[in-house]
Amino acid sequence: MAKNWIGWPLALIAGITMADSVIGSPARTESLPGNPATSERTAQTSSPSAGFRPPESQVTSPEHDVMASADPAMGTPPTPMPEEAPPRKEGCYTNTGGKWREIPCASPAYIKKHYPPPAPPPAGLYSVKSNARLISAPNQKNPNPNAPPVFSALPLDWGAVTITFMSGPASVTDTKFGSNAFSIQVNTNYYVNNVQKGWVQFTAQSKPGQPDGICIWNWNFSHIADPVPKCASGVPITTRGIPAGLARVVGYIAQPASGSGPAMLTVMAFLPWEKTWYSAVLPDIYGLSGVWTEVSGSILGFGSGSEVNFTKAHIHTHLDAFTCLQPYTAVSCVTPAPASGQNYADLAYYATVSFTNVTAETNNLTPDIGYPPQPPPPLTCVQGQCEFWYNSTAP
Repeated sequence: MAKNWIGWPLALIAGITMADSVIGSPARTESLPGNPATSERTAQTSSPSAGFRPPESQVTSPEHDVMASADPAMGTPPTPMPEEAPPRKEGCYTNTGGKWREIPCASPAYIKKHYPPPAPPPAGLYSVKSNARLISAPNQKNPNPNAPPVFSALPLDWGAVTITFMSGPASVTDTKFGSNAFSIQVNTNYYVNNVQKGWVQFTAQSKPGQPDGICIWNWNFSHIADPVPKCASGVPITTRGIPAGLARVVGYIAQPASGSGPAMLTVMAFLPWEKTWYSAVLPDIYGLSGVWTEVSGSILGFGSGSEVNFTKAHIHTHLDAFTCLQPYTAVSCVTPAPASGQNYADLAYYATVSFTNVTAETNNLTPDIGYPPQPPPPLTCVQGQCEFWYNSTAP
């Protein structure tokens, strides 16, 4: 069976040699007007995709080496994405021999004791943001001069962060949870859907001496103080030591296959010391679907607003976002293409790199590109996927 690299950063697929000098290269960027403190930049290399979702023929694949000339690639990923998506059923899963099998989820009591919830702000992270853009105005097809213009953002269905330890670290210490504890997080924007004020975090939380937690934290700030969690537990890792290699956390919304039933929040994670994928699935009870417009992610403190501190570390962070990705977010992404004019289904029309404050966990890494008001990393979009990357260091 052919390996499925769909959903991995395009750079990792291309297998280009790492070259630090190209990260943040201004030759690939175009500054957009806006507040310098939240400067947004985009370098869109995409051609219009077909329809409201990218057609199947344009879903990212190993043949699309669109980043080969610019991306500082990290080499071949340690394992491909599973050929099959996890079941659209609440529960926890692991992937064995290319097949998902259900495993017990961590109990609420176990989660409360072992996996502290990530906390709300003030930490800041770079993000991919789908902005409200003009999608309708009076024209030849709609000649009514009194018709108001319509602005809208294109909702996201998928976000992922890939963390690669290029050198080091010599040590890893969490300010609250000790040696070699940390989390890798994919965070949505805060959203309002009807009367619900929500937020979702997809995490891998790792601490020696206990199983890794692959978790969804589903927050509702309108009614309850604590989030609704769902965590899959990995095997107990008591001798992992300092983390190394390439780790990936994916969060997405699995739309119902038949158009009925709830959408399902899904987290998938690959940690190199686990050597397999784990997943947890939870109903989208607070309504993230349709209002997810920003995704951020990084390697951060283990939880409860902690900070992870590295020494002598050089880390590569790669964030990507999709509006649709088969077979994960939808069974099919094929829809009719617009007859002419601007393709309002192309994420490149909406997306920029932004800077957001959604989680309180932090790290002591310094991005090579700096923080705002310095220009953010360049954004590249192709066929429904937008992504950026940067290097960070700790002394």
